[in-house]
Amino acid sequence: MNSDGHVLEDPFLDPDLEVVRTRRNLPHWNQLGKLYFVTWRLADSLPKEVLARIETDRRDWQRQHGDIPLSAMGHLVKHEWYRLFHHRVQTWLDAGQGSCVLHRAEACRILCDALHHFHGER
Repeated sequence: MNSDGHVLEDPFLDPDLEVVRTRRNLPHWNQLGKLYFVTWRLADSLPKEVLARIETDRRDWQRQHGDIPLSAMGHLVKHEWYRLFHHRVQTWLDAGQGSCVLHRAEACRILCDALHHFHGER
């Protein structure tokens, strides 16, 4: 609810509404009026041994839970997956390992220019 007392629409993906999916154009899904988050994981942001551990843990977890897509799993199983993988990886990424090249103004400008390159055209 905003300061005027109006109920605000949820700006994030609503799985109950139509989602347009594409294969070639980013983002690979589109839902009218929703926000997108774009993230990059730079090559040195996680040590190779951490990446190998994550991949091993994911394969082991998937083997225990079958080849069911995450979207088809129950709420508690999804919560477990996000806790074990997504949240753990985000914590490691937030630790700021690696060279953190996007802290450099020149590198940040290149990224911003790339993001705005097709603005209004696509």
